Order: sequence, then C-alpha cells, then structure tokens
Amino acid sequence: MFLFLVMVMYAVKLGVHAQNTTQPAGFADDTRGASTVAAEAATQPAAFADDTRSASTVAAEAATQPTEFTDDTRSASTVAAETATQPAAFADDTRSASTVAAVAAVKLAAKPAALKVAATFLVVCDKCDYDKGYGYVRDPEDCNTYYQCVRDKGVYYTFHCPPGLVWDAQALACNWPYLVSSCSDPPDPCTFMAPDPSNPYGYKKLVSGTWLVKVCPLGEMYDPTTCTCVPDPCYNREYHPSNPNAYKQYVNGKWVVKWCAFWQVYNRDTCTCVADPCHQKKAHPANTHVYLEYENSKWIVRPCAPGTAYNETSCNCDIHSRVPFFPACKPVLYLPLYYNTEDAAHDHHVDNHGVYIHYDIPAAVWDGSSSLSVPYFRNGYYGDELTISFYYFRIDNVTRVVVSNSLCDGVEATVYIIVVPDGVCFHVKNNYGDTFVMCVPCPGAIGWSFAMLKIHDGKMIGVTGTDYRVRDFYGTIPPTKCPLSIGKGLHHLSFYGKIVQFVVYVGCNPHQYKRASDLLKQGSVNAALIGTTSPLPVLA
Repeated sequence: MFLFLVMVMYAVKLGVHAQNTTQPAGFADDTRGASTVAAEAATQPAAFADDTRSASTVAAEAATQPTEFTDDTRSASTVAAETATQPAAFADDTRSASTVAAVAAVKLAAKPAALKVAATFLVVCDKCDYDKGYGYVRDPEDCNTYYQCVRDKGVYYTFHCPPGLVWDAQALACNWPYLVSSCSDPPDPCTFMAPDPSNPYGYKKLVSGTWLVKVCPLGEMYDPTTCTCVPDPCYNREYHPSNPNAYKQYVNGKWVVKWCAFWQVYNRDTCTCVADPCHQKKAHPANTHVYLEYENSKWIVRPCAPGTAYNETSCNCDIHSRVPFFPACKPVLYLPLYYNTEDAAHDHHVDNHGVYIHYDIPAAVWDGSSSLSVPYFRNGYYGDELTISFYYFRIDNVTRVVVSNSLCDGVEATVYIIVVPDGVCFHVKNNYGDTFVMCVPCPGAIGWSFAMLKIHDGKMIGVTGTDYRVRDFYGTIPPTKCPLSIGKGLHHLSFYGKIVQFVVYVGCNPHQYKRASDLLKQGSVNAALIGTTSPLPVLA
C-alpha cells in the first residue's frame, strides 16, 4: 500500500514538472510534440466534450492554427520581426522580442469583435478606400474603433485599438492620439444620422451598425440640415382662425393672442411671421400684367415679367397664358402711358398735345381736345400684318375717334378706330382703294374696356372686351404721309377719357390662336386682360 502511494506522488510530480517546462500553445516557440498536444487535447474540459475530432486531428490543426486573415502566410517569427520594428510612436515599448512575438501570435489568432452585413455595410463602408478588396474606415464618433471592410463579401469587421490609442487612417494602424489630427476634429453629426420619415420630432442614429430610433426633447424637432434637434417654432403655437396677422400661443396655461408686425402675416406651415406679399399692393383695374404698389405716398405701376399676370390671391405675378405671346414679335410702338407718354419699344418721338398723366389710377388722360401724334408712321409701311390694341376708359357714350392717320390735308385715312355708344368700329382701306368696315358690340359704354384691330392671314379681326367679328381682307394697307394720331381724327369728336397700354405691331403677329374667339381671353402686349369694367373716378 505504501509503495502504491509513492508511485502516484512521483507521477504527479513528473506531470507538474512537464507542464512548467513547456510553453503555452499560443506562443510561436512552442516546442511541444504532436503527442503532447494530442494528450492535452484529449483532456479538454467538459465545455468541449462535443468535439468528436480525434486527438491526432486536433494536434495537427493546433500545430497549423490559422491567423484571422486566411491569406496571411507570415510565420510567427516574421510577425515578431515586423513587430520589433515598430514606428517611432511605439519606441517606448520595452518588451522583449519573445514577449512581443507571443502577444502578436495571440492577436493574430483573435477573432473580430462583430460582423455586420447588408444595409449597414453600405453606410459604414461608404467612404472606405479599398486595396485588393480590403479597406479600413474609422468610426466617426469613436476614434478608438475602426472597421475592416471586405468589398467582395459585403461585410465589415469591428475592431478596437488598445486603450489610449486611436485609429490612424494614414498609417492604417493604431497610433497615439496627438499624431492623428483627424481625431481632434469634431465628428460630422450627419454621417450616421437620418430623419425619421414618420415623425418630424424623431430621428434615427446608427450605433454599432444598428439604426436606433430616437426622439427629440419636448419643444424641439429634428433638423435634417444640421442633423440636430432644434427648437420647434410650432410648439405651443396655433394660427388665429379669423386674423391672418395674428396667432395664438399657449402661455402659463392659457392661449394668448400674439400679433405679427404690421407688414407681416402668420405662416401656418412654418409657424412664424413672414412678409405679407399683399402689403401695399393691389391689382390694376384694367390690366392684370401690371400691378400697383404704394410707394412715397402714391400708387406706382409695376410690370409683371413677360408671360405672367398679377394674382390677387397670392399678390404675385404668376404664370398665366391662355393665348401664348410670341416674344420674337416685337412691337413697333409701345406706349404704357403710366408715367409719361414716351415710347417704351424703340423710343420713337411722340408729340404730346395736351395729354397728361392721372397718377391716382395711373393712366393718360384725354380731355376732348388733346391728342398724341407719332411721326414715325408718316409714309410708314403697314403691309398685310397689323395689330393695334389698347385699353380705354370713356367718360360718355358719344361717338369719338381713338386712332386715325387722317390729320393731313387732302389725304384719306387708311386706319380708323372710333368708339360708338354700343361698341367699337374699325375702318381699314387697302391698296386697291377698298374700305373695310367692321363694328363690334361692347355693352356698358362707360368704364374700362379693350379694343383690338388685327389684319392677319387674309382676315380682318375686330375684338372688344365682350365680343369679336371676323371678315375677309385682301391686299395690303398702303402708307400715307400722315402720322398716326391717338385721340383725334377728321369727321369725329376727339377722345374724352383715359388710355393705357397702347401697342402697335407691324409685319408680325404677336398671338397664336386657332380661333378668333380665343382673342377674347387675352389681350395684346404681354397677354393683357380683356373686358375689365372696374369702376374708376369720373374725370371732372
């Protein structure tokens, strides 16, 4: 019995001595034979009891244990040699070469901390620079964390630098923080942030490859431009249902009425006071392609851009074109007649005989004896393409002349436009001496209205604010030695009232239409409004 106990104690002592004289399996200088490895593998703890590999297989795999990268063919001694030549940043490492080699072998055998795939790969590796299919990118919020991206597999691995070190994207290694300037820069909050489409007060944040839904604090909302929570202008604030210049705000447990500035209105979308587009603006009574703005104690005419018209609801010039206006067709004469009686098209000289500007409702005024005369049209060519249009406001229902070229001794007019009690009459004489007369009804003799004479494509077209007429026309309109007169002519009384937007086109057609009735929808220059009868003060 005593001999048996001695033999057991001797065997235990030999086993301890053997373990103390052998290196751990993780070190590169492991001199254990395959039989020893097999023996240790055969005595694995219970946690590995389900390993059905044979002892020889385990020994063989342990002797050729792969690194974390399957394509890394470096030996443990090579790793030790490379590690021994660390950059200057690690010059204070006093560990022996064998210790460094052992640690390197352990690191090579380590597995990545996490593996992410699918959608998060595109986010994390979006800015990754690849070399032979592999690339590295630092976490934008944690300089200690970096990712290895595998492009072909669409996956990335998460790694963490040792404590006190940060990832250096230039050196592709962990380095001291003071040597990595980018880690001192504040991270871009928008890199891993996204708005929550279902909640304006929430957002999504990418944390370790997973999108987490978050909510801004009470009274704030998410701003996708700055990727931060900002004060919510609509918090405890509502619009005032009966006053566009006011709003309601919840203060100390009750709703209090607040007022915007006198030139502002409350915007329900932004919950703020904004400039009122209608402040000191109003529509022109006779032309939607201009508007009136109150400035320096008087109303001033402002033109809209070509192809637009003034919108009384939005108080802006909006796109509005039923009959397209051809910009290529330029007027020969354009008298806006808002500020003065000058030509705005080509600066042709205009003789003014007693016509003045009425600034309250900007327009040129004829007093029954005044007129304008344009010498440019003396011996001028009218041809077979002519458009004359204007807005007028008549004071009475007496027949009066508006346009003529008859103020020459012994010369008969070739163009004549007169207003009659129930409409407008157009007279045109061709080069064969034939006179074409057309009268177009226009009920409501007193007030603003519109008139247009058009010679186009073998037709004579007359348009008023409410009606139109069409008849055949042949030949051309011959020139005369008379100027074109506005407001005066032979055989009829001179005009008494107001005129604006007097326009003449020669040799081209400023409108495109399929039927003459389309001209009722739009007027002449800039497609002006037709048929407005808004009341204006009667001239004294």
